[in-house]
Amino acid sequence: MKLQSPSTSQHSREITIPTSEEIQRYYQAIENNSTVQERVILKTLLYTGIRLGELVNIQLTDIDFDSQQILIRSERGQDRIVLFPVNFKDLLAMQADPMSQQQATYLFESPQHHKCPV
Repeated sequence: MKLQSPSTSQHSREITIPTSEEIQRYYQAIENNSTVQERVILKTLLYTGIRLGELVNIQLTDIDFDSQQILIRSERGQDRIVLFPVNFKDLLAMQADPMSQQQATYLFESPQHHKCPV
């Protein structure tokens, strides 16, 4: 399915919406070909719509598993809350729990304790 987005210029852009089959293949590829950390990164971005820069700034204390919420901190002081689905809770915990045991600050940190997405 293709939709044409409204445009103020002479050049219009088409938006391609993936089919159900394409979405299913995407999820299968994530499940079959990635580490837990990679799955958490991809699904966090997908489920919440946050930017990569916001992802690497998620602190462990920003995650509320009971309410299924993540606090997204903004450098401009415009913090916001994003929700994540209940079926993502266990996978997110698989990343957060070991990081917490390592006394990490951020959800994603390198071995040198610097925030890092991978």
